[in-house]
Amino acid sequence: QTSGDPAIQEWQRITAGRQAMRAAGHRWFAMATAALVVAPFRKAHLLVSGVAVLLAWSGALAPDRFEVIGGVHWIAHRTLTHWLTGWLVVVGALFIAARRDALLIPLLGYCAGALSHALGDLPNPAGVPVLHPTKKVSLRLWHSGQYEFEMIAAMGAMATLAWMI
Repeated sequence: QTSGDPAIQEWQRITAGRQAMRAAGHRWFAMATAALVVAPFRKAHLLVSGVAVLLAWSGALAPDRFEVIGGVHWIAHRTLTHWLTGWLVVVGALFIAARRDALLIPLLGYCAGALSHALGDLPNPAGVPVLHPTKKVSLRLWHSGQYEFEMIAAMGAMATLAWMI
């Protein structure tokens, strides 16, 4: 079924095929995640909070991009660069530091985007490292690419509520 709404058409194009969470899915999920993470800063620092959400677009693919240097895979996929605890520590530290220095808020958004990538991969059977950077955990809820829209919508709803409060 095709809609006349350009946004819905774009979403249908993005989610077609669903063999794996596509870059666009990671990016939209990242922007929603970053919007949630930077919501506490929005009243005092609206512009940099907006920049942070936009930078999440790039941060969303950081875990995959950090695996390759000069066209060479230097680290196995979904190991250190997808380490959930590592990204949580980085985002937590930046969140605390950004309370004193608003110039860190855009970096917080970028790293929240990277964190969202690991979160987005956690439900599928391949899993991601959670506590140890080389020991993967999977929630085994669904395969990559499935429920992308629902994940983005849920995170987007939480972010919207956080910005409204």
